[in-house]
Amino acid sequence: MRFVRFLFPVASALSILVVSARADFVILKSGERVEGKIEEENDKSVTIQVQMGGVFDDKVIKKSEIARVSKTSADETVYQSIMNLQPGPDSLSSSQYAQIIAYLNDFVVKYPGSAHAAEIKDTIKGFAAEKKRVDAGEVKLNGGWLTKEQAIIQRVQVGGAFAFENMKRQSASGDFVGALDSFVQIEKTYAGARTYPDAIELAKQVIVKMGPLVETAIVNERIDKAELEKGWKAGGAKDKKEMMDAYARDQAQAEAAAKYAEAKGDWPPFRKDSEKCLKALQTKLGTEHARLAALQVGTLRRSVELSDQAAQQVASGQDPEAKDALKEALILWPANEAAKRLQAELALVKAAPATPPPAPPTPTPVRAAAAPPSNVATPSKTTRP
Repeated sequence: MRFVRFLFPVASALSILVVSARADFVILKSGERVEGKIEEENDKSVTIQVQMGGVFDDKVIKKSEIARVSKTSADETVYQSIMNLQPGPDSLSSSQYAQIIAYLNDFVVKYPGSAHAAEIKDTIKGFAAEKKRVDAGEVKLNGGWLTKEQAIIQRVQVGGAFAFENMKRQSASGDFVGALDSFVQIEKTYAGARTYPDAIELAKQVIVKMGPLVETAIVNERIDKAELEKGWKAGGAKDKKEMMDAYARDQAQAEAAAKYAEAKGDWPPFRKDSEKCLKALQTKLGTEHARLAALQVGTLRRSVELSDQAAQQVASGQDPEAKDALKEALILWPANEAAKRLQAELALVKAAPATPPPAPPTPTPVRAAAAPPSNVATPSKTTRP
């Protein structure tokens, strides 16, 4: 199969699908409940790790203040971290299925008597069933399965969908440069996919979010560089040379990375310690924002709607109406892959020679009765005496 699968590492999959929970809690005599993870407990105190606003902190509570301590069992703690791990709307690679299955099997092996063991075994069966289909060449896209042949025919749509899903994950995790690089790949390889209009909108959102971050980083880089230069001056000659040489090497690496990305058509790395990388990013953000703003996303989406409409018309035998819808779809968006593919299929049907009706069967001639041989007497009527 020739389309590119944009797949995320299993660690990322688990971080996205898994919902971690604070398993332990401490009830104080005041009635307050403190939830978190108990790190240590002794005769005098309990140390519990709590989360506040995304920041983890260890809180030490005196035993004299505690009414009750509740610790969740080890299997329950692990279960809470994997209970939401289920097959998603899109298929993964065979190796990723294998890793996830191994991860879940580890729970069953470690905690065979857990009340959740049967549920995890069912989850494993679900992943194993999908792995078997993927190994046979099938692809799951938006909850529906495509055969190997269908996936090859629709490789642009399949690849575009996977690339866009990857772009969304990167954007959600704050990897804005990664998300914009995924968009570059969509434009290079899957610009005719139905997800392209949505990818444009997401790219514009990422650019808007990234702009202030880069501006702040440029200011901070100048401040940090001034502080470094002060440190160089305060140190001895040898230390100064070593620090300056190390800084020069880091800057050279950052500049080389930026040039490499530019040569590939990708985005420069977000190196907060490199003025050249940050300036390159700032420039590219400006030019790309203007370019994407000029793209008529509404027109592209209307073209997608028309190609979907045409597909429904073909399914119901309305070929003339479908041809009109496809013609309009391709006027609005000439690169619309689904419309081009369906138009080509209709053209093949039209060009195919009509099957001639079967010829009527040739009647079998009826033979005349053969005359008796001359030496055989023909029986005659006998007259009774």
